[in-house]
Amino acid sequence: MLLAFALLWRLRDHRHGTGWRFGVYLVLAGAERFLVEIVRAKDDRLLGPFTLAQVTSVLLVLVGLWLMQRLRAAEPATVAVPPALKPQPQAQATR
Repeated sequence: MLLAFALLWRLRDHRHGTGWRFGVYLVLAGAERFLVEIVRAKDDRLLGPFTLAQVTSVLLVLVGLWLMQRLRAAEPATVAVPPALKPQPQAQATR
């Protein structure tokens, strides 16, 4: 997961839609979990040769890929500014 952190850190300035990096994280975490479950010595097979944890990991990867595909285009940079923080027009004082 340290390598995943390093990759996500490098992608922090990448211009994609909001949530795209979360999709990258899901893919990396799902792949890492799948590999750990292959090595793990537990015999609770659910779907043929796959355990429930492996099936969940594959679903994480698929959701992450779908999210990355959906959010690959950069969104325009619009940030909602609360009304209290918007600059107010200055009233001119008459003397």
